[in-house]
Amino acid sequence: MVYVLGFLVVCIWGIIIVRIFSAVGDEDGFTTSDLQQVKSVKVQVPVLQPDTFQLQLNYPDPFLSISKVPDVAEAIVPVALAAAHVNNFQAKPVLPVVKPVVIQYLGYITGDKQKIAIMNQDGQERMMTEGQLSDQLQVLAIAADSVKIKYKGKTSFIRINK
Repeated sequence: MVYVLGFLVVCIWGIIIVRIFSAVGDEDGFTTSDLQQVKSVKVQVPVLQPDTFQLQLNYPDPFLSISKVPDVAEAIVPVALAAAHVNNFQAKPVLPVVKPVVIQYLGYITGDKQKIAIMNQDGQERMMTEGQLSDQLQVLAIAADSVKIKYKGKTSFIRINK
């Protein structure tokens, strides 16, 4: 049984190798002796324009030149100028990051002769009556579909968030 399986493995690998070589090989069937028999025809390529440029090679070789080592006195002057420039630098004041406030009107509740608005300010729900002030938020008027508020001195209307 082992000999039969070994024979099948050798046959399968042989088929795979033959298919690879046939796929990569030439389809035309030319050999090198056929290529030597083909006559080549030489054609003169016409020159359309003569060369109109010349290389300018009259510059020194940058790799052969010896670099000059600066003196200590020459190196101190640019450092002193840079230090004077740094000392005159004034940083701009950093403005505080203003976090946007999200105010939503969720609805209202009718109480003993007054309406209580349910407000959501930055994720915190609050129940507020008309004229009540909480964290710079004041409810001025409550309606069924909107509320009039005053926040940081600015008056605006907020519609109900459904």
